[in-house]
Amino acid sequence: MIADGYGVFVSPKGDDTAGDGTKSKPYKTLSKAVGAAGSSKKRLYACDDGTGFTETAPLSLSPLDGSGVFGGFDCTTWTYSTAKKAKLSGASTAVKIASVAKGLSLEDFDIAAADAASPGGSSIGVLVTTTTNLTLRRVKVTAGKGASGAPGTNGTNGDPGPAPTAAQQGAAATCASAPGTQVGGAWPAASACGSLGGKGGNAEKAAAGGNGTPGTPAANVTPPGVDNKGAGSGFPPSNGTSGTQGSNGNASPPGAAAPSAGSFTAAGFTPANGLDGTGDGFPGQGGGGGGASAATGLPSCIGASGGAGGMGGCGGKKATGGGGGGASVALFVWASTSVLEDVELASQKGGDGGKGGNGGGGGNGGAGASGGGNTTGVGKAGDGASGGTGGDGGSGSGGTAGPSYALVWNGTAPTKSGTVTLTAGSGGSKGAGGSVGGVGANSAPDGSNGGSAKEHEQK
Repeated sequence: MIADGYGVFVSPKGDDTAGDGTKSKPYKTLSKAVGAAGSSKKRLYACDDGTGFTETAPLSLSPLDGSGVFGGFDCTTWTYSTAKKAKLSGASTAVKIASVAKGLSLEDFDIAAADAASPGGSSIGVLVTTTTNLTLRRVKVTAGKGASGAPGTNGTNGDPGPAPTAAQQGAAATCASAPGTQVGGAWPAASACGSLGGKGGNAEKAAAGGNGTPGTPAANVTPPGVDNKGAGSGFPPSNGTSGTQGSNGNASPPGAAAPSAGSFTAAGFTPANGLDGTGDGFPGQGGGGGGASAATGLPSCIGASGGAGGMGGCGGKKATGGGGGGASVALFVWASTSVLEDVELASQKGGDGGKGGNGGGGGNGGAGASGGGNTTGVGKAGDGASGGTGGDGGSGSGGTAGPSYALVWNGTAPTKSGTVTLTAGSGGSKGAGGSVGGVGANSAPDGSNGGSAKEHEQK
């Protein structure tokens, strides 16, 4: 039996308020006891009556530099047995040990980290960084499950081209009180995404019909650079030519594949997220404006003016990539020296990768407006053509799944003695890449499956 003067005592039946850290008045929580032991430069002795300890935040043992924490004690007699272990149910990172210079011992504990809760979060049983002479003796550490990555956000569909109104329609040919000019139908401005249907051709009294204008844009569409205007008619009087349909907007490429694995650093694990689509889809070209009809040789008549081309559909919006899955690691040792003696380390399943978001589909092109009608001896004007469909937005790639490793180390490998058992769970499953409409169009690459190994060296 250990005398009160040699350490600070903690029991599940203790009391953090009324207790003083003696065997007769032990503290209740490990966090309270660690603080008291660190301040007094004493060891920490823990008993367990089967209830165990629960810590909702990571338990830092760094204040015990040069000392240690020891389980295996009976809560009534405070006698010690190697057959006993004090149980700790902790946060998703249960225990942290950082910047210990003189050494630290952790003995006779059964530590279980909680499953990671936040998307892409990791569960790490014991995380050790920049520490010298750490000894784990008769300790069992079980990690929780890594959390799945968040799914990517879907892109929204592009707006369709608006329906034409009377302002976009051509005026009919007439020989009664004919004006000098009949202006072709036209849109007041380009759409919000930059598409514009071509203007209908103007009709002039006793003259040839004017040409329509091509729709825009002519770039980032397929085929590009198309002059899709309708031609006005000449002599003898005849119908104007309708415009032709606008070219469809180009799709934006999907996001590139996520890295094949996440990365470990001194701070823990960083998931490998999928990448966003490269951009929104491009707008479709506006339809060509119809050509006007001619009234050449008919001095009292004017031809019909052309109808405006329809607006191109707007491009779909890009999607975001799926989040990477979190890791499950029982013991993480970074840039430290350590000894594992009769230790059991077990990890569980790594988090699944999140699905990439689906790119938004391009909006349909709007219909063209009608050209003006004919009259006796004078032909009809050409109709405006429909606009092109907007391009699809880029889909997001799937996230890479998290790994499951019993032991991860960097720098110096832990020294093993006695019976050291390492048990790894399975890596998570890769996240699927997104596609437009979720049906495989303009699809993005999947992530990668998570790794699984008893031991992993991070170089």
